[in-house]
Amino acid sequence: KQSASTAGRLVNISGRQRMLSQRMAKFYQAIAWGVGNDKSPGELEKARKEFSAAHQELAAAPSNTQQIKESLDLVKQQWLFFENALNQKAGPDKRPQIAVATTSERILEEMETVVGLYENRLSCRSSAGTGGGLKRDVSSAGNSRLRPWRRQASSKRWRMRAAKWPSPFMRLPKRVSLVRPPRKS
Repeated sequence: KQSASTAGRLVNISGRQRMLSQRMAKFYQAIAWGVGNDKSPGELEKARKEFSAAHQELAAAPSNTQQIKESLDLVKQQWLFFENALNQKAGPDKRPQIAVATTSERILEEMETVVGLYENRLSCRSSAGTGGGLKRDVSSAGNSRLRPWRRQASSKRWRMRAAKWPSPFMRLPKRVSLVRPPRKS
């Protein structure tokens, strides 16, 4: 039970790392565009400290596999670039803003992989002991897969369709529409 709660904690921490990378990018861009409020620099610094401390905790976890260690090392490398970009003041040169945007996305992608790997380990432990486990589709690389969907309403006459998005970071489609099937004569 202790190891399952530790694994669950690692899943939560690594999931929070994804959010923190996006939060830091948001605060940096808001400051760069001049739309941030008085609290934005403080919130950015708070998120930086939290990310750094959490990354150290994840890296020091004794249950890390070699694949998790490699992913966390890659995140650490990206973190160095990210932190360097965050330290640069925004001005007419847009390269720091681009660096913040790209490195935050890369950290997000790698942390998504780490979350999947931790969930996979948690699932294996849970299913070995109780026959249960997490019900999440995780590929052999540890990436969660989102599947395109079509849902039929209760009237069975209306169908909601959503486009297949190759990545959650791509531009959203212009519309998600309700399509009514042709009437039968």
